[in-house]
Amino acid sequence: MVLIEVANIGELPVLSTDCPTGPSELLEEEFLSDVDKEEELSENMIKMIKNSTYRDKNLSLLKSRKHLFSHETISSEWSHLFETWSS
Repeated sequence: MVLIEVANIGELPVLSTDCPTGPSELLEEEFLSDVDKEEELSENMIKMIKNSTYRDKNLSLLKSRKHLFSHETISSEWSHLFETWSS
């Protein structure tokens, strides 16, 4: 949830560990680090600070995907699911 909340702000770049559920739905592999590889996450953080192209790509990706987790999208998916079950 935190990643989605940050994505909705639209001004903050996001990195994450690639835990089993969640982050890979929002972020591409280059912005994810293995859970047990702290060094890799640290390197990505430094890259995010120093490399504006990497940072801009991250922000652009978040802006393009945040609608997937909007209230409207999720509500619509739940409504469709309930309609399917009731048929």
